[in-house]
Amino acid sequence: EFNKAIKLSANDSQLYFQRSIAEMKLDQMKQALADLNRAISLNPDFLNAHFQRGLCLLKLNDIETSLSDFDIVITKKPGFAPAYKGRGIAKLQLGMYDKSIIDLTTALERSPFDIELYNNRGLAYSALGYFAFAIADFEDALERNPNKDPGVLNNLAWLLATCPKKEYRNGDLALKYATQACEQSNWTNDGALDTLAAAYAELGRFEDAIRWQKKAIVNAPEASKAELR
Repeated sequence: EFNKAIKLSANDSQLYFQRSIAEMKLDQMKQALADLNRAISLNPDFLNAHFQRGLCLLKLNDIETSLSDFDIVITKKPGFAPAYKGRGIAKLQLGMYDKSIIDLTTALERSPFDIELYNNRGLAYSALGYFAFAIADFEDALERNPNKDPGVLNNLAWLLATCPKKEYRNGDLALKYATQACEQSNWTNDGALDTLAAAYAELGRFEDAIRWQKKAIVNAPEASKAELR
């Protein structure tokens, strides 16, 4: 329907923007990017299109380029929390952990129930060695989501099982959260199975650790198998 509409009104930036959203939901990222470029060329001040293009570029792993779109939105609409979230995630992926925390914290002030923000800030804190803050963020994310997101469960379990500072390791809790992550992912996610193995290893149950690590290897994509071995 958007294709038909664009044929009738080829200079309507809103139509290209709306079609890009449908394309992104279909995982047609390159087509979405082309539509967003067209929308912005027709209307350079189209902030929603800039924001959407930032998200699209993140999906396409063009992280550095995505920052400029998020910067444009934040400059012109400084109260828009999703733009801080997008920029915070981009900075996290670029290893700009301090700056990522600033953006994610700003977003959290405006969207305090967004578990993705806690999860990603937890990852940034962990990368910087602020393990207590990381654990607190992962726990906050779980408290705010009664369905227990498997990604958050896995991140918390991994930190509790493998933290380089012994005082933050807790094998029993790691096993609890890793088991929940495996249950939530139907025991098929190699990352969750890998974390479960690490939890068993932290508890000194090495035969169990080996058994689950073997299952992680079986379920992993070919590119990950060597590291898991």
